[in-house]
Amino acid sequence: MKESRLVKHQQTQRRKKRRFLAGALILLIVLGGGMNVAFADEDVKGMLAGWFDQKKKDSINEIEEALTEEKEKQAERLKEELESEIQGAEARLQEFTIKEKEKRVKALQEYADDLLNTLEESDKEETDKMLESIFLEAKREMEQVSEKRGK
Repeated sequence: MKESRLVKHQQTQRRKKRRFLAGALILLIVLGGGMNVAFADEDVKGMLAGWFDQKKKDSINEIEEALTEEKEKQAERLKEELESEIQGAEARLQEFTIKEKEKRVKALQEYADDLLNTLEESDKEETDKMLESIFLEAKREMEQVSEKRGK
């Protein structure tokens, strides 16, 4: 029976070793798995943070592109409207200049006619030349002014 007792003791020792090794293995698996879960959790957080950051950047870029595009459209629209207004203003200025020139020339002619009527016959020829030169000079100056305004 001694043999059997020795065998039982050896078997018991082997079972204890096996249980110990199985327990240690299970403990390592649980601890290792727990660490993987912790790493996975950190990876998920990192992935989510990265995804949100990327979406934020993409959204900001998209908004900036839309604003830039709209600014360009509005600038073009304003440019066209401004050109139209400038053309209209030029036409009105040209019309005003022509009317004002005609009005002043007519006033000057009437003034010259009045002077001619009041002068005596002897001074009339000399005065005609003087008035004609004044009239031509005034007309030339008005044309110069209208040319400067037209440019």
